[in-house]
Amino acid sequence: ITGESASGKSTICNEIQRCIEKENLPISILNTDNYFNDISDLIKKHGDFDALRDAGYDVDSPHNFQLDLLRSDIEKLANGHDIFAPKYLVNGTGVSVANAIEIKSRKIIVVEGMAATYSEVHDMFDIKIYIDLDNKTRRKRFLDRAKSRNQDHKNALKHWDYVCVAGKKYVIPAKDKCDIIANGACSLEYFTKLLEYINLITNNFCEV
Repeated sequence: ITGESASGKSTICNEIQRCIEKENLPISILNTDNYFNDISDLIKKHGDFDALRDAGYDVDSPHNFQLDLLRSDIEKLANGHDIFAPKYLVNGTGVSVANAIEIKSRKIIVVEGMAATYSEVHDMFDIKIYIDLDNKTRRKRFLDRAKSRNQDHKNALKHWDYVCVAGKKYVIPAKDKCDIIANGACSLEYFTKLLEYINLITNNFCEV
């Protein structure tokens, strides 16, 4: 599941998580945002995250993700092995904690985040879902959540400008390669039904 920043990916995955717990579905969720590189030293050097970005650091570039580790972890999950994924702190410190989140290998692995669009891992998925949403709604969502990420309004506006440019470079080109284009403003029930359907049809899969 991928899409531009504030398109609704995390909200959708939270709803999927609720559905998993309620229906006991054999699904695990892996968030690719946790595979950002640790940039805590760079942030300390520049003073804060916003200063680092203003200095030209391309936060969402594929080079700033642990994509080799992400690919390896997806392969392990697909082959029946549990993993411990990193955890990237979204509090402005740029800290990445290694082996912090246990992810169980289950029948369906939902991989969520913009990094799922990158060529290093894009070929690994059986079903690719792109969450599309108009910029006006995305902007409102983005600015609303900035408060919880220690960004003031001025810097949040700057970062919004950045993510729009980054989205055009790194995320939107993957849209044409996705199997399903979903509206990020549609009912969350739609996505839980979609996962239930995927679970149902995979019951008919067999090893060859």
